[in-house]
Amino acid sequence: MSTPSTAPHPAAPLPGNQEAATISNLDRYKKDLDSLIDKGNLLHNAMQAEQFPKQVESQVESLVKKDLAKKRLDKNTLRIKTQQVLKALPSFTATYQSWYSEAKALVRQILPDRLSDFVRYYEKPKPRKDISYENYRIEDYLQGLNVTRGYVKEKIVGPDGDFAKPSSEAVQSL
Repeated sequence: MSTPSTAPHPAAPLPGNQEAATISNLDRYKKDLDSLIDKGNLLHNAMQAEQFPKQVESQVESLVKKDLAKKRLDKNTLRIKTQQVLKALPSFTATYQSWYSEAKALVRQILPDRLSDFVRYYEKPKPRKDISYENYRIEDYLQGLNVTRGYVKEKIVGPDGDFAKPSSEAVQSL
């Protein structure tokens, strides 16, 4: 029978060493924040690729061409590299929920005064009489909600560029 160890856990601060614990917590928050920002940027690019596939492909192709300018690429290699970059993007609808959960927890810890602003970009307002550009949220986008008006089905708002750009950029600015 073994006896329990009395040695401190390797990640636990030693007694009287609170400054080291604070620094390691700050380092952890910084690492988590950097990771969430990177994932958020990928999600923003994924949303743009879902809504504007041809424009995004063209932009990616020009970036790949610029990045590999010193190498002489034939059109087939350029096309393959461009497709690899596009396929590496996550699915916005499949990935956003987990990113949101992680980001919400971090915002709650480091910017508690801004949590309600962060949540407001995602959640639908409760007493919503109609849906417009001003109150269309990421939750609506994830559900694929389109709002049209009249006989000709004039599009008011939906998961397209009108929504995709400003809202996702505003979330990242928090």
